[in-house]
Amino acid sequence: MPPRGEPVGRGAMSEVFAWDEGRVVKLFLPAYDFAVEREHDCAQAVHRAGVASPAVHGVVEVDDRRGIVYDRVDGPTLLDQLLRSERSPGEVGRVLAAVHLAMHAVAVPDLPDLATVIRAPAGDIVFHGDFHPGNVIAGPAGEMTIDWVNAHLAPRAADVARTVMAVRYQGLRPDQPADALERERAVRARILDSYLAAYLAAEPIAAEELASWLARAASSLHRSEPGSADAADLQALVDRRHDDLVEPVLTRLLAH
Repeated sequence: MPPRGEPVGRGAMSEVFAWDEGRVVKLFLPAYDFAVEREHDCAQAVHRAGVASPAVHGVVEVDDRRGIVYDRVDGPTLLDQLLRSERSPGEVGRVLAAVHLAMHAVAVPDLPDLATVIRAPAGDIVFHGDFHPGNVIAGPAGEMTIDWVNAHLAPRAADVARTVMAVRYQGLRPDQPADALERERAVRARILDSYLAAYLAAEPIAAEELASWLARAASSLHRSEPGSADAADLQALVDRRHDDLVEPVLTRLLAH
């Protein structure tokens, strides 16, 4: 077994290191060891079905930590390209929508159904659960999606709503200067506007269905990030569940 190489990336649950030729190892932090098999199985299922994602090469143990060996995809994430001004917010949103639409067009019957985890309608669309510009790598062969630990089958609106939350609110820190916070909100809003316009033009979703899933996604994010800079907006989304409030919810999200 080769030793781990130089660091390649880091997330909340894991660290990624170079492995042998053309591969990386994603080593999970000890607190998240329980997620290794789940991500391995889901990542393998989506790749075998044809979703644009890195190939999976098994589970290994390195320095008393377990991880998953993947094909290495060299290239920046869409978030990296945005931060380096290589792509505009609007372009990032359009690319994000194209990748998401392609993912949702692939049948992956081996994934578990989200309805077995939460009380919700069953669905047959790939639910990534954390799809945002930081989880899409612009590789030499095209965009590839990573981080499949949350993958399930669900209605289309469920994954779109989760992406709305991730793009617009996830990780929005309140401890930055007010002008920087407003600039970040504006950039996020432009990405989201572009993403939703492109996605919904190709695959329309009923406003009522999307608003219902937005409330669920907002509730989940509000619990995990109670200190969000936009905690009040998240709570408002959670509370706005009635049909006559669908349009205000969507209008608020798309307001720049």
